[in-house]
Amino acid sequence: MNFDINNFPEKPGVYLFKDKNGVPLYIGKAKNIKKRLQSHFKEELDQRKIKIFENTETIDFIITEDEISALFLENNLIKAYQPKFNVNLKDDKTYPYIALSIRDKFPKIYYTRKVIEGNLYFGPFYPAYKAKKIISFIQKSFGICSCKRDLNKTYKKPCLYFYMKRCLGPCILGLITEKIYKKKLKQAILFLEGKDKKLLGEIKKEIEEKAKSLKFEEANHLKEIYLSIEEIKNTKNLKKKKEEEKDFFGIYKEGKNFSLAVLNFKGGLLYGKKSYIFENEEEESLENFLEQIVPQYYISNPLFPSKIVLRYPIREEIFLDFLKERVEKKVKIINPKRGKDLEILNLAEKNAKIFYEHKYPLKGLQDLKDLLSLENLFSIIAIDISHLQGRARYGGVIFFEGGKFEKKKYRVFKLHTRDARDDIGGIYEITKRYGERLKKEGEKFPHLILIDGGKGQLQSALKALRELDISIPTIALEKGGEKVYIKEVKEPLNIKKDSPALLLLMKIRDEAHRFVISLHRRVRKKSFIK
Repeated sequence: MNFDINNFPEKPGVYLFKDKNGVPLYIGKAKNIKKRLQSHFKEELDQRKIKIFENTETIDFIITEDEISALFLENNLIKAYQPKFNVNLKDDKTYPYIALSIRDKFPKIYYTRKVIEGNLYFGPFYPAYKAKKIISFIQKSFGICSCKRDLNKTYKKPCLYFYMKRCLGPCILGLITEKIYKKKLKQAILFLEGKDKKLLGEIKKEIEEKAKSLKFEEANHLKEIYLSIEEIKNTKNLKKKKEEEKDFFGIYKEGKNFSLAVLNFKGGLLYGKKSYIFENEEEESLENFLEQIVPQYYISNPLFPSKIVLRYPIREEIFLDFLKERVEKKVKIINPKRGKDLEILNLAEKNAKIFYEHKYPLKGLQDLKDLLSLENLFSIIAIDISHLQGRARYGGVIFFEGGKFEKKKYRVFKLHTRDARDDIGGIYEITKRYGERLKKEGEKFPHLILIDGGKGQLQSALKALRELDISIPTIALEKGGEKVYIKEVKEPLNIKKDSPALLLLMKIRDEAHRFVISLHRRVRKKSFIK
């Protein structure tokens, strides 16, 4: 197995080792996906890791907002896929929830790690103590029962929680009516759902009623609850666990090409991601692309959610006709402008962008390798020069490896050529000095050298390499017509303007140009200050 780990994102998220059928073998979380994967391959291999690596065909990833989100996502994915080589989370233990037994006459609140049908759940929570603190607050504020007593029975005396003013005492006949208990339960649910404005309005109304009735002690207790909710309303982050399913379509566009990342949610939890790249012959808007791709996605992924979340509206009548033939349940298309759905949609688009940046340069490398008939093409250097009206001439060498720029390997040269306007001589000098440095330091040669220029600059670079007895495939990319010249061929190569190979060469050339220009600006600024 040979993977380019350097091309993975340095962001928090989850990574998945998958077999040839796309089935996850191992799922892990990371604060930095790239560094975590690198550590996997550097660590001493035991029999388990050897088997994982031997059976892995691809490594996928899902970007999250932070490390905590990655932790939850890892848990959800392991529960969903039961990977063969994950050993920690495949039992029924999971992150904690707050549960309400809403089917009971007097529902209880409790802390749990198991999700059972029929209850109402909020969470998950990390760390676990947060769930316990919230339950404690709800007991003190709303008196919701949490003891182990069977509330279908009646008891002579209330339990300790009642005397501690942490329970309304539904176990004692006549102590509290079902109507009042359910009213307090409703307020507790409003708190858990984050509907603070509505909850505070109800409590304020109760305070006024108690004050009018001269029940000042009760009014003061309610006021304390009111102030406590005011204090914490901006810090809690609770989610109602529904079994609602949503698919979020994130799109990234570069030139005529698109990448798509679909995040699959169930019960408010992310459980899957699918990513694609599409190459188009013609320019197309994001709206038109969505309109075409959404039905195509569900042809190959026929599990329909209750909601499809898109950045742009599409003509729903077309999609609804498509749905009628395939699914009975109602599917709603939404375009969020604010709130949690918009946050998740932004995350889906972030995943689409990173997936494109991760995969597309590799496709450009493969196409370029085929175009130039090279045996290997993993690393490319690009050479460019810059000067100001013939003065302060500098050259730069940038390094592109495995689909990304390695800035630690960039090099700077101050040119010594006599003719300050001699770009061809400048390319010759940089190529020779860089080649000499590689030989002296015993570094590996790149698989390809890209020269910013035309036939003249290419020939000067080839001359420098011949004098050093170095054989490295070398090409030139001329600005303007974006013409690619190769050794011993007079005419430029015939390459489509939107081909991945040419787009990659342009990207590398532009980075080399940016590097030397920014270097030149720094030098000018420094000399000006002096």
